[in-house]
Amino acid sequence: MKMVNLKYFVPVVAVWVSACAASHNGDYEVLHAGQLRGIMHKNDISAKVAIDSLLERPGLFAVGALDALSGEVMIEDGVPFVSKAKDGVVAVSKDREVAATLLVYTYVSEWEEVQLPDSVVSLKDMEFFLSLLRGAEGSVKPLPFRLKGQPAFVKFHIIRPSTGHATHEEIRAAAFSDTLEEAKISIVGFYSDRHQGVFTHHDSNIHMHVINEERSKVGHVDDIRLGGNVKLYVPAE
Repeated sequence: MKMVNLKYFVPVVAVWVSACAASHNGDYEVLHAGQLRGIMHKNDISAKVAIDSLLERPGLFAVGALDALSGEVMIEDGVPFVSKAKDGVVAVSKDREVAATLLVYTYVSEWEEVQLPDSVVSLKDMEFFLSLLRGAEGSVKPLPFRLKGQPAFVKFHIIRPSTGHATHEEIRAAAFSDTLEEAKISIVGFYSDRHQGVFTHHDSNIHMHVINEERSKVGHVDDIRLGGNVKLYVPAE
């Protein structure tokens, strides 16, 4: 992995990122299967892609929801982690024989580290910083990223099946929610300001999933508090 050293956030980081924006619109493609608006407005929770069909090519990174809203899936460098929650108990497996109703994914062979400024602490800070890294406003290309380290906390949920035509609020209410505090974690995420209702929610430009070091919990990130023990990685040139 390469490393890009950044010390200050605004305005120095903005100037630096503006000069280097092209380096983070590199030779990768972000793809998706299914759409959030289809789940929320049409109750379309059918299978859109078989996970094993994507694993033959190396370097797969992905996040999404299983068909029938039966759980979450996160793929890190070709290794799938499938999480389901029932009766307050979380089960994580490496099951390849599952399908997703929503999946955003990319293939990346090498990542470079970008030092996070001390001022990037909250989820909103992170979103703004990633917008600078992604580059010019005219760019429609989403930015894949990874986080590794020990944040103060990560709040996450694991989606669970709900009956009938459930609203977003009902789907979230049915989900299992938990918090990882001072835990060593890895996150796979995607930033885009052009895919709200597709693979990010209407009020967010980020879709992230987290896994803890013990590989016992995997879920969709709802909130995060970073601190100085977290490293950010983006696709290398």
